[in-house]
Amino acid sequence: VTKRIAAVIVFYFCCWTPQWTLNLLHLFDLITVSWSTLTLSAISFGAHLLVCFNSAANPLLYALINRELRQQHSIAMEKRRQSLSSATHAAMDFIGKHSHSPFRRKGTVPPSSSASRYSAADRS
Repeated sequence: VTKRIAAVIVFYFCCWTPQWTLNLLHLFDLITVSWSTLTLSAISFGAHLLVCFNSAANPLLYALINRELRQQHSIAMEKRRQSLSSATHAAMDFIGKHSHSPFRRKGTVPPSSSASRYSAADRS
């Protein structure tokens, strides 16, 4: 457990330290970040990307560290696969049983072209 907590803390520290450092330097007027200072703007943007990366990677980090969470996820995904498969089969069985299409019934011939729609009297 201690290694897991240490990994989360180190990851947080690595991602947030550049942002906090830039904020403190800016707060005490030691640097001025503007579009005219291209290098500082790029560094600030990179620090902001690290913060975003930390937020996006946290769920993955917790999932990789926690074995129980991985096992629960695997069980849930297997149940979902089974549920989708059974629902699909049930829907196809229902459609097959309740379809009134002449193409679905065995032994029936599909209606021919327009000739079957008209009687002999209509053709004259």
